[in-house]
Amino acid sequence: MAYHSDPAQVVIEAIDEYLLMAEHGIGYEKPGGGILGYPTALLLLSVIDILGSYSVATKEHFLVLREPCFGLPLKVPQIKQIEHWYRNLLAHNGFIALGTLLRPDDHGDPFELDAHGQPTILRVKPLFRLCKQAWERFDRSLLDPARHLKPNHVPSAPLDLRGSPTSEIAASSGAYIDPARFVRKM
Repeated sequence: MAYHSDPAQVVIEAIDEYLLMAEHGIGYEKPGGGILGYPTALLLLSVIDILGSYSVATKEHFLVLREPCFGLPLKVPQIKQIEHWYRNLLAHNGFIALGTLLRPDDHGDPFELDAHGQPTILRVKPLFRLCKQAWERFDRSLLDPARHLKPNHVPSAPLDLRGSPTSEIAASSGAYIDPARFVRKM
């Protein structure tokens, strides 16, 4: 965790931490076998969502899977199913679409499609490698958190940490937003 004067650095730190935790999740072996599939998949799907929020012109963030940083040859309906069947259900309801699987396979495509083109298998380890590679390829100049902020996302009186002890800042994560700068970006 760190305190940043540039809000884009918060995004970089968050993605780096998500990928680090995902790596721990795929490296952990549960006593009965398997990896920490659900939290790892959720972190990776969140990375996809974040990258899409900065690089896709619409609110369809998962279309980033078709962008060069990911480069998957998926059709839009398949991408929507990945988002809804895996990410949304897992994030909001704690499960994935019935009849689909998360697998700990070391190899294979991250998303396996059935005969109807539906993404019925998500391979967590290949998805980790794909997300890590996409993050390495991603144009970080696209990171502009201010475009996602609304007035209710900024405290009316942001914390002034200029006089705070270094230990308070070092143990915190966040970014100082100058209200005057924020208003101009809106």
